[in-house]
Amino acid sequence: MQIELHNIGKQFNKKWIFRGINLNLQPDNTYGIIGQNGSGKSTLLKIIGNILDISEGNVFYKINEAEIKRNIYKNISFATPYHALIEEFTLYELLKFHFKFKDIIDNLSIDDLIVISQLETHKNKAISTFSTGMKQRIKLLLAIASQTSVILLDEPTTNLDNNSIEWFHSLINKYRANRTVVICSNNNEKELTLCKTIIDINEYKKSCD
Repeated sequence: MQIELHNIGKQFNKKWIFRGINLNLQPDNTYGIIGQNGSGKSTLLKIIGNILDISEGNVFYKINEAEIKRNIYKNISFATPYHALIEEFTLYELLKFHFKFKDIIDNLSIDDLIVISQLETHKNKAISTFSTGMKQRIKLLLAIASQTSVILLDEPTTNLDNNSIEWFHSLINKYRANRTVVICSNNNEKELTLCKTIIDINEYKKSCD
């Protein structure tokens, strides 16, 4: 999917967060959005994901140059540290529930995903018993393993130890081909090494002062 942002801006309580953003996000590319905490990175990511409305400008979603306006969410997967999981579910139940709504990439099975997660021994345990790092690993798995054209990740290495970061790198590198990937990062080198194109949100805040 190609996502075009034409002169977009976002305003909260009469204060502009950013203005004048023009981007053309292309398939088979990984973009990094950088900026300090509170700069509007997550807000921009939600706009790209059609989760948050814009205050000015236009956003266009295209597949093979044809614009799509309905069911955009079916083409987008999203993972953030602040999104909640259904903690009453076991790992197996959560995966089965999620993939009722989206197909699994490469025709993998739920059992395949549990192996990929490296959490086989926790298959039948409630998500509420998982550590924050394990929950973050599951959020990333749900996003990356969904058969979508776009993957949006907000600070994906949050709560991950070094082994889990290596796992994440391996997973995204294996499945990001021909997809549009956007990663919000607080200048985290372990996240930005994945990105081919860097977008500094501070460049779009200068006209807001």
